[in-house]
Amino acid sequence: MTLLDDGFESNFDKWTDGGTTDWDRATDQKHAGSYSAHAGSSDNDLFSDNLNTSGKTSITIDFWYRDDDIDDSDNVYLQLYNGSSYTNFFELGNSTEDTWNHYTVTITSSQYSQYFRTNFRIKFEGTSIDSGENLWIDDVKVTAQ
Repeated sequence: MTLLDDGFESNFDKWTDGGTTDWDRATDQKHAGSYSAHAGSSDNDLFSDNLNTSGKTSITIDFWYRDDDIDDSDNVYLQLYNGSSYTNFFELGNSTEDTWNHYTVTITSSQYSQYFRTNFRIKFEGTSIDSGENLWIDDVKVTAQ
């Protein structure tokens, strides 16, 4: 079952940060389509809307990202919501620079039961991006079985 499938082609309606986001839809870098989600040094985090994973046995998170000069020490992560806080799951800043990188992971309820809930969310942590650094996210898909 697809819970989230977004290439950022129309808007950020599947994402929220208190109702808005300071990320922008970019046309200069994109994996597919015409747009991607972009964060620079003055941007914060990009949160998905609530995704209902309760009663499921696996969650697959799949996306493309592009890192422009983000350092390993910048702590730019994909984070997962466990019901009370976000936990770092995958670091985005230690990838090949200036190329589109693909990431996919499947987690199971027997391994990570804390993520199987009615208000599961993913977050792209962007608050640590320094001046002159950029992050683009595209073609995000979250499925649950």
